[in-house]
Amino acid sequence: MRKLMLAAVALSLFGCAGPAKHDPDADLRVYGSHRIKEPVTEIISAFEADSGLKVSARLGCVRPHIVPAIKRRQDGDVLIVGSGAELKHAQDAGVIVSAEAIAWNPFVLAVKKGNPLGVASPADLKKPGMRLVLPKAGKHCVSRLSNSIIEKWDLADQAAQARHLNLKCNTTVGLEMVAQGEADATLNWRIVAAQVDGIDIIPIDKAKGEPCECFAVILKSVKSTEIAGKFVQFLKGDQAQEIFRKSGLLDRNENALAE
Repeated sequence: MRKLMLAAVALSLFGCAGPAKHDPDADLRVYGSHRIKEPVTEIISAFEADSGLKVSARLGCVRPHIVPAIKRRQDGDVLIVGSGAELKHAQDAGVIVSAEAIAWNPFVLAVKKGNPLGVASPADLKKPGMRLVLPKAGKHCVSRLSNSIIEKWDLADQAAQARHLNLKCNTTVGLEMVAQGEADATLNWRIVAAQVDGIDIIPIDKAKGEPCECFAVILKSVKSTEIAGKFVQFLKGDQAQEIFRKSGLLDRNENALAE
C-alpha cells in the first residue's frame, strides 16, 4: 500500500506539468489532455507513419496549463480534450474554431472482479457494510466528478463513512484497493479503471452519469487547416478508434453510459 501511495504522490507532482515549446520543424502542433495521454501518443505515432508528416505534441492539464499557454503563445493547430468541461474552458478562452467528438471517457463505478456484492449501480452503494474509497474533496477532476455522482444518487451518508484519499486524475490507488479487497467500490475515469486488473467496471445510467465526451478541437492559431483537418479525420478513423478502445475508452459511436 505504501508503494501505491508513493505512486499517487508522484502523479500529483509530475502528472500536470505545463507545456514546453513546440518543435519548430513540425508539420502539425498538437496540444492535449494528460487524461488521455497514452492513446493520443500512440495515435500520433500512427498518424505520422500513415501520413509522413511530423507532429509535435504537448500533453498536460488543460485548465491550468494548456489553454492559457495556447492563448498566450497563439500557437498550436489541434487541441484534444478529455471532457465537455475542458471543451467549455477552451471555448470560454476564445481559442477554438471547431470541435468534433472522437471518443468517450465516462466516469464509472469500479468493484472487485466478479462483482461479489452484486453492484449494478451507485444505488447499491447504500447496501449495509459497503466499504467505499473516494477522493478527498478538492478541485481535481476526480473529486469534482465523484461529488457529482454522490449528489445525484443521494450518497452523502455513504460518502461520509468512506475512506478518503488524496487521489488525483490519473491515480489508480483506490482502484487497486478494490482489486485487493481493501474496499468494495470506488469511482474513477473508465480509461484509468481499465489499467487495473482484478476489477469490474460498472457503467452509470444516463440520467445520473458523467459521460465525459472527448473532442478534437481545431484552434484559431492553426497554420494549415488542411493538415489539421486530416489529423482530426484520422482521430475519427478505424485505426485511431481501435487504439481508443484498447486504452479503455469507448469509441465515438458507442453509448457512453448504461441505458
